[in-house]
Amino acid sequence: MKLIDFEYSNIGERTTQQDFFGKIVNEREAIFVVADGMGGRKGGAMASEIATKTILNSFNNNIQSDSRRDQIRQSIYEANKLILRTGSSNPDLSGMGTTIAILFINEQSAYTFHVGDSRVYQFRDGQLIYKTKDHSKVSEMVENSILSEEEARVHHESNVLTQALGIQSAINISESGDMPYEKFDTFLICTDGVWGAMSFDQLQNCLGDYDELVSNSSANISKVISNQMIDTSSKRQDNLLLYYKTDE
Repeated sequence: MKLIDFEYSNIGERTTQQDFFGKIVNEREAIFVVADGMGGRKGGAMASEIATKTILNSFNNNIQSDSRRDQIRQSIYEANKLILRTGSSNPDLSGMGTTIAILFINEQSAYTFHVGDSRVYQFRDGQLIYKTKDHSKVSEMVENSILSEEEARVHHESNVLTQALGIQSAINISESGDMPYEKFDTFLICTDGVWGAMSFDQLQNCLGDYDELVSNSSANISKVISNQMIDTSSKRQDNLLLYYKTDE
């Protein structure tokens, strides 16, 4: 299994970066994690780091690939408990929390987990194949046909979450189920600093240009990202994206 992956983080207009990301890639499988912290500058940054490292450490210490999904799911619950304990033991960190978005992929299929409004997208030939559904107030309004996707993106309550790690002991983890993928499919894992800063058409155009360069074996990933997606979303705090692309 050969992969092309790229990650980028930008602090935007804020004074601190509260997002955190990480990955583990080997010959047979890979996991990519993106977290968007909240609850004060220090608390948000710590919550996103705790979540990401807890999940990746668990993945790294468990080599039984046949139980990977159960293990990843359990590590999300453990991350939630650890963030709750850390916040309750330190008044300066009270109320801290984080979103989480995870892509797990092996030679057979891809699989996603998420809590909050950090997203995973799957594109094929520049067209959307799959997108996670946000745990947010405006997402529920879209589901009930009160808002369109674009209206929800720019809505003044777009950052009001209904689920996040570190807020309460009971969490709802959304999972995709098995997702088949093909050569040159693109997966994007990102915080709302990416998808919230541009329309879906703009996002799709960025990914389409990248697809064309990669398929022609002349990719300059940094140039494509910096000239388009970064410029478009650079005024948002949560400018964190992890670019993942299948090669075989």
